[in-house]
Amino acid sequence: MRNKSIKFFIIFFSIFLLGFQIFNNNLIEYPPEINNHDRIPLLADVSQTRQWIKNSDFTTQQYWYSTKQGDDSDINATISDSQANFKILGDSGKFELAGPPNATEWLNYTNPSFPGLPDNYTMDQEGWLIQHTWAVAKNESLPVSVQWKRNITMPVKMSDYKITSCSFQIKVNGTVRDNPTQNGGIDVPGDDVDFGSMYDFAIFYVLVSDLSNEKNYELASFQTRYLGKDNETGGIDYDYLIDTSMNFPPEDILITYLTSVLSSDYFNFTLTVGVDIYCERNHPGDVDIWNELYIKSLNMSFIYEKKMDQFTSLSWNQDGAKPSEMSNNTVVVTDALLNFKYKINDTWPISSPNSEIRILVNGIPHSETIKLFNANNTFQDAKLGGFNIKSLINEEKNLNFSIRVYLADGFELNRIIKISIDYVSLHITYTEIIASPPGTDWSWLVYTLVGAIIGLVVIFGSYQSYFKYPPIVRKIRSLRKKIRKNKSQKPFVLTIRDDTIHNHLQNYLKILETDETNLEKKRIKNKK
Repeated sequence: MRNKSIKFFIIFFSIFLLGFQIFNNNLIEYPPEINNHDRIPLLADVSQTRQWIKNSDFTTQQYWYSTKQGDDSDINATISDSQANFKILGDSGKFELAGPPNATEWLNYTNPSFPGLPDNYTMDQEGWLIQHTWAVAKNESLPVSVQWKRNITMPVKMSDYKITSCSFQIKVNGTVRDNPTQNGGIDVPGDDVDFGSMYDFAIFYVLVSDLSNEKNYELASFQTRYLGKDNETGGIDYDYLIDTSMNFPPEDILITYLTSVLSSDYFNFTLTVGVDIYCERNHPGDVDIWNELYIKSLNMSFIYEKKMDQFTSLSWNQDGAKPSEMSNNTVVVTDALLNFKYKINDTWPISSPNSEIRILVNGIPHSETIKLFNANNTFQDAKLGGFNIKSLINEEKNLNFSIRVYLADGFELNRIIKISIDYVSLHITYTEIIASPPGTDWSWLVYTLVGAIIGLVVIFGSYQSYFKYPPIVRKIRSLRKKIRKNKSQKPFVLTIRDDTIHNHLQNYLKILETDETNLEKKRIKNKK
């Protein structure tokens, strides 16, 4: 019976060790942070937090470098006053043309459509002067015309700028004979003439074109209609046109014309002023005298602003080590908290509502951004509590970190805006898993020792309570315990046939009685 019991506990102990090993290998749930790692025999782990950013307060430019995307003329990066700056290079300019014409700038040209020239054309302090006498005897069949041109070069390349406003003013002046007889009067509708369908008139105009004259637009014009109307008294007199403004299209059309001609080479365009004179035979021997026709007071100006190209961006970057290089043991990143402060020196334009500050790790943008229209002129936290960017970090990749200003809209900006950042910190918390050396798996020994200790405890307890005494003694001990507890017992019959066994049993029972007596005495003594 005793041998069978020993065999039973040996089998039980073996099954226990096998079950313990299976339980450890299959039922223990590993932390989610190491699901992508081989299951290694874990001896210990150590958690640490490190500041990953160097020179976080920009005392110098060391460790930091800038990168650009898009039109690099729109942006610039600087480090000054212990802060990193993103400069959005807005700009504006104004073109102005005013004052009397200058003979060295304005050159005379023949109108290719009407090559006939007036009798006199010149420039003086009043402007551009034309004088002409038309007569039937001259047999003139086409208008006479004269033009002056000036090539203008812009100080900036206009592909980077947009004209935002335009102002144009030019006046004309004229003096003609209005004699209703055949003494040189200009004939207009309403005059007493033998024949009149077109009558006599002059057209003043200003043109804008590219240098090759492939794009040509009329900026302003004025056509006389009643200049030269007959004097009601019938006497020889003059009629006057006094400082009358030319007609020009709406501002947006003027801007379109100027933008179009500048798109040819983005620097140059041509202005042309001219006068065409139309005369008709209204009498036999008709003579038309144009004493003075003036183009004067040409004033032109337009304002242009820098165009900020959509998708242009500027980044401040820093490169860092792989988290896995922090230790020879396995490293698992458990947290990554980014903080920085930012400000802007001016109000961000409403024409670019989507422009923002972005955070990138290894080129991957974080889901949270900062709209630039929320910035103010004092440093503020980019986000209270910081940005959790753990999801962007790979333990096995070098950490490239970027803070980027991203221009999400195309817009015009007439000034420089500076966005600044400071106090950049990236605290990365990682767990260092300390394991057995590569190639040596001592887990079996650990598990066996633990199982052995548990098994020995079980065996020792079983021996003390069961295997230490013969079956008959165990039965007697059990019976005595029950008697002490005043439990009802079944009749106990002990049959012994062997005298030797009987003697041993009698001796053992005496020892037990002695033990019981001694224990009882101790209890009585302790009570006293």
